[in-house]
Amino acid sequence: MRKARLLSSASRAHLECISRAQVETCVCFSTPAELLGEVVAVACVVKKGATPPDIDQLRAGVKTVGNRFKPCVLVYMDAIPKGPTGKPKRIGLSQQLKIPTLLDGVETYSVKGVGNDLGPLIWHAKKLDGTPVQMKAFSFPMTIQLDMNPDLGTEERSTHILYLEEVNCAVRKLTIGTYADKVKDEEGDPPIITREVPITLPYAKEAVEDVLYRATHYGLDMDAEMASEGRPGEDFAADYYVYDGEGNVVLRHSWRVGCKTTPPGRMMRLVGVLHLEEYRKEWDGEKKKDAKPVD
Repeated sequence: MRKARLLSSASRAHLECISRAQVETCVCFSTPAELLGEVVAVACVVKKGATPPDIDQLRAGVKTVGNRFKPCVLVYMDAIPKGPTGKPKRIGLSQQLKIPTLLDGVETYSVKGVGNDLGPLIWHAKKLDGTPVQMKAFSFPMTIQLDMNPDLGTEERSTHILYLEEVNCAVRKLTIGTYADKVKDEEGDPPIITREVPITLPYAKEAVEDVLYRATHYGLDMDAEMASEGRPGEDFAADYYVYDGEGNVVLRHSWRVGCKTTPPGRMMRLVGVLHLEEYRKEWDGEKKKDAKPVD
């Protein structure tokens, strides 16, 4: 019943969206959402020379359905893919466009291309100051990696890797790697010892929020600006990476000692950097407990 109502509402929203002066054609379809399960999305082809309508304008123009059934996701397209019958595609369009599960509020994307020859999904976001920014949309599974103190000796270095299977973070895994002290492998490098540590669902979701915040505020590729002469810089170094499901780096932020950009404090808290000394003591205690007595 809920699915049928959503599709019926989508059809009515479609008629009201296409009536707008800027819209050449559009199609409404369902797309996954974390809270409601599914929401209405609209793929829109804008008339040549017209100003593209934003999601708030489209929602305001839909009068015959309640807010629950108004479009929450807008995708600008060059042309809307056709289904087997030759009509604009609805079923499976969200999966074809690889639209992420909607976490909250409304979102806007764009896709270049025609038919099945489509480019990547581009996320239309805003910086904290309201400046619009466009970037490739993040997808899942997602891996967040924070390498601490890459400029120091192995005893001070650590790597923190958070793997998130889905946007709702229900499947999550946090591993912390530290380097063995005074031990070398065959190539003369200290081996890394990894241990899995618990991470709560709220922490995992907050980590995704931090990725989105950093992407919109600092961009996808950042080297922290160094402090000018005579001004003290941060005594801090780290590398922050986000990988997509195919292992491609989709975000890279880097800090080095002497930079004037503050460290990623929220992510350091979420992935256990701020509790590393406590973990080390716990792990050292486990080693002593498991050690065999010397005869």
